[in-house]
Formats: sequence, structure tokens, C-alpha cells
Amino acid sequence: MNSVSNQFLTIAAFVMAASCASGHTAPEAEQALREARGAIVRADGPEAIRILSEVEPHNLSDEHEAFRKCALARLTGTDAQDQALDDARPLQEKLLAHFRTYWREAVRDPASADAAQSQLVASVFETLNIEPTSDLSLLESAITERLQSQGAYSLQGRTGRLRELMIWHSQTERMHTVRLPEQEVTTRVLYLDDFSSGGWSSYLGCDTVGTGGWADEDALYVVVPRWSSLEDERFEVSFLAHESQHFADYAAFPGLAGWELEYRAKLVELHLANESRTRLIQRFEANQGDDPEDAHSYANRLVVEAVRTRITQPAGASLVDAEAEDVKRAALDALLADTRNRAAQPATEGG
Repeated sequence: MNSVSNQFLTIAAFVMAASCASGHTAPEAEQALREARGAIVRADGPEAIRILSEVEPHNLSDEHEAFRKCALARLTGTDAQDQALDDARPLQEKLLAHFRTYWREAVRDPASADAAQSQLVASVFETLNIEPTSDLSLLESAITERLQSQGAYSLQGRTGRLRELMIWHSQTERMHTVRLPEQEVTTRVLYLDDFSSGGWSSYLGCDTVGTGGWADEDALYVVVPRWSSLEDERFEVSFLAHESQHFADYAAFPGLAGWELEYRAKLVELHLANESRTRLIQRFEANQGDDPEDAHSYANRLVVEAVRTRITQPAGASLVDAEAEDVKRAALDALLADTRNRAAQPATEGG
């Protein structure tokens, strides 16, 4: 039983849960919730808190109001479930308590993220009763070994801007062949289930957003609880095709930065999506950023811009309102142009 390699964490796939809320949420409030989730995924706590605080509860369904209250409690550190540590608590609970404190503090005040990480490292060394070191890989190895002894798998490293800790207890393996716009790819896929921790975005987003999976040079990894179906188009496009594109690009273009990999995989999604197209575009448009270190939000902005430059649309209009075939064609054209440009250049190290 092993901890999954964390080398590729920055390109984990973030997904948002499908809404099945009872009652009615006003359209403008639903858009605000999408933007709040986007802010959470970017680890921008102040923006998420601002948006969630400004949404009027009477404009939300019961389920959406429950999310709003839960997210605010976790982002502001008032979640009643986060109790002081008890020495009798199991190791997994102690580790998660340390990581959740770090996640809350680093997201609530991004300027304090480095200090919050230093406190996390010190607390985990103390909990594991091992000599502190500046080599975080040794700390991660120690966490892995302790969790392995309890029959658990783990994922560490960084996802986006924060240090990660995902813990699960079962996994199965299948082979999948996926037809991509430029080639067919066969990959090994591990289906991960029975999670104790879905990671920082899942925690702060109250399980309405989170890492849906990731890829490395050996396999694809599916976070099963993040998907309502493992057979529908959303899974086939936003996981299998997206992550298989990463798998192919590792071989074709070694050394791409996280945002470069995400840019190409998201264009594949837009080209292939049909019934999931509207929701996909809304997710991309709600989470756009200017920091290449935040691979998803940065790639989202570039994808939206690349498609908009290739279609005729009023200024400020959403791609949701564009003709579906125009969006699909533009996404494919942008992908092929990127491939041509990269094929004409020598391989890079790190983007």
C-alpha cells in the first residue's frame, strides 16, 4: 500500500457537485454561489467570505443555504466540529485537525499562509514524535508510513496553493481506452473510495467542490465520491478525457507547467462536451485568475479568452450563449494551434 506520487498535484481536477437542492434558488444567488466556490478553489478566503456574506438567505434553497452557512463557518474558523485536540484521539483525526487548522488560516488570510504552514509542520512533527527537519519530503514519508500501518492510502504534496492531505481506504483498478481529438490513449485507472479526507477544497467547500482526480505518468486516479455517475458524459469528458490528455501530454511534451497542461485538457473538455457543456463553461467562467501558480484558474481564463477570440459574440457575453458547434470548433482550433506551436519548439523543463 503506497502513498500516491505528489509530483503532479498542481494539475488535480477540481469538480463541483451537481445541485439537487430542494426549493428554489434565485439565478443571481446561484451565480454568486458558483463564484464563491471558485474563490474557495483559488484559496481566496476573503473573497469567498465576502460573496457568501452578501447572499441573502431567503434567495437560497434549503440545501444552498446549508452550504453557505457551512462554508462560512469553516472559512471563518467557527465550525463547531473543529474541537481542541485530545491526546486520546486516533492518529488520523489528529493529523486532519492539524491540516484543517492550517487550511482555514491560510485561506482566511493568504498573507499568513507561510506562517500557517510552518505551524502545521511543527504540529505534525510533534504528533508523530519525530525529530523536526526542513525536508518536507521526509515528513510526508513519515505520514505515509503511519497511515499505511492503519491500512490507509494518502495523497500529499500541494494541490493548487495549499499543502494537501487526502486519505482513503479502498481502491480498484481498470484499463480505459479514450479517444481524444488528436489520438487514442489507453491508461490504467485507479478508482479511489472510502475517504476520511477529500482534501482542503472539499473541506472548505463543504463537499460541494473538491479534487475529482489527477494523473501522473503511470496512471489516472479517480476520487469516486466526487462523481455522481461513473458512466455519464460529465465523467467521460471532465475526468477520463481531461486526465488522459494529461497522460498523453506527459509523453509528447515533457516539462509542461501545470497551467499549460490544464489549458490543453480544458480545451479537450470544451470540444467534447455536449449535455455537460453549459455547466462546464459556467465552472470555467466562475473561476478565472491571473496567477500561473494557480493552474486551474489561470488556465480557465486562457481557455475562455482563446475560445472568445475565435467566435463572434457580443462583448461581455457568456460562452454559454454562443452556438455549441462554434465553441466546440474554436476549442479544437485552439488545441491544434497549441500543439503546432509546441511541436515546433524544443522541449522545456517546467513550462
